[in-house]
Amino acid sequence: MIDPDGWLRPFHRRIFKRRVSQGGSISIGRHVYYVGYQYAKEKVGVMLDADQRVFRILYKGQVIRELVIADLLGKSIPFQDYLKRMLEEARPSQTV
Repeated sequence: MIDPDGWLRPFHRRIFKRRVSQGGSISIGRHVYYVGYQYAKEKVGVMLDADQRVFRILYKGQVIRELVIADLLGKSIPFQDYLKRMLEEARPSQTV
């Protein structure tokens, strides 16, 4: 059995820097999260809270938003299922 969300714990309370896009969003991994258009082109901090399973968005020392971390399973799964998920994620996306 493997905990696919196990990567959270080593990054608990770590802050990552991001610049908010013109449309008000930031990218974390392969996911896009909306912060707010009023923060467009501003730098923000993204603190990972492993216990609550959220990203806290920090601007000028204040928490401005809490965002649920996308694609967490919340349970352990068999290694074979984990491997299948990883292989699917590793495949390049095909656009038409």
